Parts: sequence; structure tokens; C-alpha cells
Amino acid sequence: MALECLEDKAGVDVEADRRLRMWHGALHEAAHLVSAQVLLKKSAKAMVFTDGSGVATVGDGVPASFKEAMVAAAGIFGDVLTLQHAPPQKVAAMPAEIAEPQTAQRVKAAQGRIMSDRTAVAQWCILDHEAEPQIWAERHEWVFSSAEAFVQEHQQEIVEVATALFSRGVITLPAQPEEGTEHVG
Repeated sequence: MALECLEDKAGVDVEADRRLRMWHGALHEAAHLVSAQVLLKKSAKAMVFTDGSGVATVGDGVPASFKEAMVAAAGIFGDVLTLQHAPPQKVAAMPAEIAEPQTAQRVKAAQGRIMSDRTAVAQWCILDHEAEPQIWAERHEWVFSSAEAFVQEHQQEIVEVATALFSRGVITLPAQPEEGTEHVG
């Protein structure tokens, strides 16, 4: 059955749904990228796929610091921006599967082994405090409230990065130099 027939019978605009899913994924990953750049002064790459899933290369495993935990949590609050910002209308959505097919296939296959943002934050909250649940709760509140404030403060930059990711499928943000240092070259 042709896709157009599914659209007609179900009354669903499949293309609009795909764009919304990709936009949601782009905002999520852009929040990771911007927070990695600003908080960690680190370059990071992100991909967004046709189904709206995505991945950002901002760290491996359990965050080792509060700032790394914030970067993990930022994606969760990037999701909320979907309620405030509609997908760009004059921009074609380019999924990673088209932009970088071989890399996208490899990354997509590995997605099931990637730790979720919530799991990464939870493990950081417990790290070195396994027998102190009150500290877990305090760290959890601290990280999530800080990440939420960060995303709101950097909302415009996150939306700009998300728009680029939405239109290209794959982007890399360069590392941000430390304050007071010069970039040469």
C-alpha cells in the first residue's frame, strides 16, 4: 500500500509527523551539544535519525563531574523546547541516514548499548555515595534544576543548533575556548 493511501485512510500527515519527531530529536541533541560546548569547553558531534532518535558524542558512561551530569540532563530539558518551538518550516529535514549513511548505520546499530541520559545522571548521583540515599536525592535535584535553568538560559542558541542539525542530520560544534585565552589559527 502506498504511503499516500495510509495518509488518506488514517488522516495522518506522515511527513509532518516525521518532521516533528526529527525536530524533537534535534532539540534534545542540540541541548547536549550546547551544554558540552559551554560547560565542558568540549567539541561534540550529534546525529538525528528519521525516527527522531539521535545521539551526541559528549561522554562515555557515567559522568565524572557535576558539569558532565548537567550535559546528560540537558537533553531531557531540550525535549521540552518542542512545546515552545515548532519545526522550522522553510528548512528541509535531512536525517543522518541520508547525510552520512555509513556512519549513521553504525551508530544506529550501537544505540541499544548507549546509556540513557536519565541512567547516566542517576549513576552520577549515586557515585561514591552508595549508602547515602539523601545525597542521591540532593544531587538529582541539583543536577536537574541546574540543567533546566541552563537550557532556558541558552534556549535561543539551542534552537539555532537544533535547526542546523535538523537540516543537516549531522553536526559538530567546536570546543569553546576557555575565557581569557586566544584561539590562534
